Amino acid sequence: MFSVQRRIERAHDDSIWSVVWTKHSKMILTGSIDETVKCWSTDSFECNHIFEGHYLGVVSVDCDATGNYCAASSFDCNIRLWDIVKGTFLNSIDAGPVECWSVAFSPDSQYVASGSQAGHVNVWDVQTGEKHQVLEPPGTNTFALSVAYSPDRQFLACGSMGGGVNVFDTSTNRLLHKLEGHGMPVRSLCFTPDSRYLLTASDDMHVIMWDIQQAQLVDSLSSHTSWVLTVAASPDGQHFATGSSDRRVGLWDLGTRQCMHMFDGHTDQVWDLAYSPDGTRLASVGDDGLMQIYQCG
Repeated sequence: MFSVQRRIERAHDDSIWSVVWTKHSKMILTGSIDETVKCWSTDSFECNHIFEGHYLGVVSVDCDATGNYCAASSFDCNIRLWDIVKGTFLNSIDAGPVECWSVAFSPDSQYVASGSQAGHVNVWDVQTGEKHQVLEPPGTNTFALSVAYSPDRQFLACGSMGGGVNVFDTSTNRLLHKLEGHGMPVRSLCFTPDSRYLLTASDDMHVIMWDIQQAQLVDSLSSHTSWVLTVAASPDGQHFATGSSDRRVGLWDLGTRQCMHMFDGHTDQVWDLAYSPDGTRLASVGDDGLMQIYQCG
């Protein structure tokens, strides 16, 4: 049932920190410290486009709800936008020093959110490239490392270097919950497809499942032996996946919250994961420059 379907060795010339499967399933995007974003066919797994323009490593990549456009953030403090289908550059947003890290498109594709070193979340208008709003939690905050919108558009969550997770109400732009449960950086988070739960992955080697309406910790899960760098929920809501510095990829049953399988194959830490739109396949990338595709459903 679970197997490694394909290995793409040396997919980039350096570490790969981000991967996203486009919504129409025909392409996978990868972002690398080699300063490029690559667009891969999911039929042949050949590289169709190489998007250049960043002059420092690419930290994060996301695609919009149509599957036609992507955004990438970089150590150069710019967010660049491309047309995936045409393979053309669209726009560049100068976020300012340490004002962007991971990026996430809003479900309506109108905005791109990014975390900042100051701990707030910047929301950028895709069409104009202007800053639409800044979500600032009260009190002292640390680097916002990860951001995610809920599928129902109600929430925007960000995970911090200090281990805290802030959840904003997108209708009022106010802080709704401040979730405390991790003791180390939260480098990745995602909502389940029904927007009921939030999954947060941390350097403390745990993934926490939160009931987002009640702001309650449902469970704290651990099967990795080092930092959990990434978490992704399957589109069918049946399972989720984790990637770690222990070089393994875990597959979990969302209902029982039990680890069903551990994949090997990476020779260095796994930075990011992405499910295919039908949830039957999973892509992983890491510091070893490998992209690995798994059959998981």
